[in-house]
Parts: sequence; C-alpha cells; structure tokens
Amino acid sequence: LGHTKLSTTQIYARVVEKKVGEDMQNLMAKMKQKNYRGGGQLLGKAMITN
Repeated sequence: LGHTKLSTTQIYARVVEKKVGEDMQNLMAKMKQKNYRGGGQLLGKAMITN
C-alpha cells in the first residue's frame, strides 16, 4: 500500500480482512433467506441460470 511503516500496512490489511469476512457472512445469510440453490447468478431479485 506504500506506507513508510510496514506496521501501518499490516493494520489496514487486518481491517480489510475483517470487513471482507463480515461482508461474506452477511451475503451468506441473505442467500439463505432467499433460498438460493446455486447454479446461476443472483441479480437483485431475479436469478439467471446458465
């Protein structure tokens, strides 16, 4: 990321990793609520199958 101190970059990396994990958990919960079965792309309320 270009910081002078490696420790600063490491702090940002941990924050990003935590945020991605939280976002993935939220996505999985939403997919379970909508009974997502896989095999297609979820776009808004419509599911497009391949």
